[in-house]
Amino acid sequence: MCGILFSLTDRDHNNQFSTAWDELVPYIKQRGPSSCDEISVDAGSKQLKFLSSVLSLRLPFTKQPIQDSSGDILQFNGELYNPEVENNDTVFFLEKLQHKGVLPTLQALRGEYAFVYYESHTQKIWFARDCIGRRSLLYSCINGQLFITSVPSIGPVENLQEVPGGKVLSYDLNDLNLTSYTWDYGSSSHIQLQYPYSQISPDSSVPYNENEAVVELEQLLRESAGKRLFNIPQMDVASPRISVLFSGGLDCTLLGMFIDDLLAPGETVDLLNVAFENKRVGGGYNTPDRKLGKRSWLELEARSRSKYGRSSKRFRFIEIDVPFDEMMEHRPIVQHLMWPKDSVMDLSIALAFYFASRGQGILYHFDDSLSIQHTKADYTTPSKVLMSGLGADELFGGYTRHTTQLRRDGYESLSSELQLDFNRLHERNLGRDDRVCATWARELRYPFLDEQVVAWAMKCNLRLKVNSDEPDKDTKYILRLIAEKNNLPQVSLEKKRAIQFGARSAKMEVGDSKIKGTDKIQ
Repeated sequence: MCGILFSLTDRDHNNQFSTAWDELVPYIKQRGPSSCDEISVDAGSKQLKFLSSVLSLRLPFTKQPIQDSSGDILQFNGELYNPEVENNDTVFFLEKLQHKGVLPTLQALRGEYAFVYYESHTQKIWFARDCIGRRSLLYSCINGQLFITSVPSIGPVENLQEVPGGKVLSYDLNDLNLTSYTWDYGSSSHIQLQYPYSQISPDSSVPYNENEAVVELEQLLRESAGKRLFNIPQMDVASPRISVLFSGGLDCTLLGMFIDDLLAPGETVDLLNVAFENKRVGGGYNTPDRKLGKRSWLELEARSRSKYGRSSKRFRFIEIDVPFDEMMEHRPIVQHLMWPKDSVMDLSIALAFYFASRGQGILYHFDDSLSIQHTKADYTTPSKVLMSGLGADELFGGYTRHTTQLRRDGYESLSSELQLDFNRLHERNLGRDDRVCATWARELRYPFLDEQVVAWAMKCNLRLKVNSDEPDKDTKYILRLIAEKNNLPQVSLEKKRAIQFGARSAKMEVGDSKIKGTDKIQ
C-alpha cells in the first residue's frame, strides 16, 4: 500500500496547489511509514512532482515513486493477484505498462489498486482506480494544471473530486487535454476496456443445482481469501499478520472461517470489534455488535478447535471501546478523510471504520475450555492487513430493501437494484473506507470483490441470492448455506445490521433522534 501525491504546474507562474501539497504530505506519510520519497521533473514549461509513501507488505521492498532509465515514473497503491506476479507487483506493473501499453495492461490486471503513471515518450499522465474502485484517488484538473492525491486536501482545491471507478484518465502535456477511457460490458470491437465480469443476470428461471453452486462459490471465496493472505510477511508465528473487521455478522465470520482453513496451525488472527459510547441510547459498550461478535467468535473458535485440537487458539477478540469525548476529538479528522462524502450516515460509518482499523483495545482469548480470558488491557494489533466483508450485500442481496423489492416487483427488478448497488460501491463506500482505514497504515482487502467471485455472482441465479421461500435465510441465501455447511449454524441465521447501528456510532448525542442519515453534516 502507498500514499500518492502528484502535481503538474506551470514552472514560471503561481502554483495554486503548493499550500495543499504542504498540508497533505503528513497525511500521505501516515499511509506509508516504510518510506517516503519525492521526484521532480521538468517537462517544457511544466513541472511534475511525484511524492509516494510506502507501507511495505510485499517482498522485495521497493521504494516509490519508481523512475526507470527511459524517464517513465510510476506511483502505485495496491495489490495485484495475477498468478504471473512472482516478486514485487509495482515493478511488475511498470514493466507491463512499458511493454504492452496502458489499456492492454489494465485489461489483464487483477487486483485492488490506484496509480499515477508518467509515460515520458508520449508526454501523458495516466491515472485511475481499478475497475471496481477499491482504492482511493482524487484529482483536480483546472487551468492547465493537475493535482492527484490519495487523501482530500484540508484547504480548498478547486474542482477536487474522486476519480470514478470504471474510468481511466489520461492528461496530455502537449495539448493539455484530459481524456477518459471507460470500462464497459459486452465484447464489441469499439469497447476500449471490458469489465472482467458481466452484468447481473435478471433471469431467475435458469435451472441450477443448489449443492453444486454452494461448492463452487465456497471454493472461489476460499481462493480469493488465499490470494489476499499469501504475500503478507510473517515476522513471528505468534504475532498476527491479519485482522478481520468483525461485527460478528455473516460476511466477516465467513472470512474468518476461510482464513482459519488457510493459515498454518499456530498462527493467530485478531477480530476487531468496535463499540461506541452513545449518550442518546446509553447502555455502555454492550452494543448489538459486541454481543453478536462474541457469539460468532465462540462459534468460529469451536470450529477451529474441532480441526486443530483443543489447545489451538486461532482467534483473539479485540474490544475497541470508543468514549464519546474521544470520538468528538477525532471527528474533524474523520470528516476530512471521508470527504467528499458529507452525510450524517457517512460520518457514522466512517467513524466505525476509523476506530476499528486503529486496532487499539482490550485483548481477549479463549482458554482450553472455551472460557473467555482477559489477556491485555492496552493492546494494538500489529497486523497491517484488514479483511473486510464489503461487497457481499451488494452482490448477494443482503439488505432488507432487496427482499422488499422482490416482493413488490419480482426478480427482474431485484436484478436492477443489485446492479445499481454494485455500480455505486466505488462512489458510496470504497474511497471513503480506504481513506479512513489507511490513515493508520493498514490496508483493506476485499475477498468478496475479487474479480472471479464477482464474475460468478453476476451469473448466479437470483433465487440463490434472495429466496422468499426461506424466511430465516431469505437474504444472501447461498452465503447462509455455505455457513450452514461449514458448521456455523448460528451465524447462518444472523440478519443484516448496519455497522452504525450495531456499533452505535449513529446519532450519539441527546437530541439527535430526528436526524436523518441523508442529512448533510452541520
